[in-house]
Amino acid sequence: MSGSEADPATDVFTNLIESLARAIASADAEAFAAQFAPNSSYDDNFYGRFTGRAEIERMVRDHFLKDGEAFRWTFETPVFDGRVGFAAYHFSFSPRRDKTGGARVLMIGTARLIVENRLIVAYDDWLDSVGALVSAGVPAERVVRSAVRHYARMIGSESVREHLTR
Repeated sequence: MSGSEADPATDVFTNLIESLARAIASADAEAFAAQFAPNSSYDDNFYGRFTGRAEIERMVRDHFLKDGEAFRWTFETPVFDGRVGFAAYHFSFSPRRDKTGGARVLMIGTARLIVENRLIVAYDDWLDSVGALVSAGVPAERVVRSAVRHYARMIGSESVREHLTR
């Protein structure tokens, strides 16, 4: 395929992630959740796992929008095989309870989305959670506790545990 030909599968994925970014930027929890299948899941590094479109909408409304404003989410280098997609991202916002002296909170990561019938059925990501917490003005002792919890969660899967055994 030449560089000028569009890949329809990648276009579907790109449209999905751009729709997520637009919905967050406009603080539209309903539009955000509409990109997900009815029984989908969103695994958030800070707020936990949410299952179902209604719970994903609640996550955005009761957590994201309660804690922040002026969101910006940009995606780079999307890769999609027709079912699983990955994209690097930058996600930033202004915290409502400012501990940053006016600085924006920045998260840099990579998202993984599983897509069926043009809707997201599962979302999770990997991000620099320590950098995000530091940029949010979180005290160092809380950053360390969060990093320890995050690490414990990462090593919880069997495929990871295999790497940790001799």
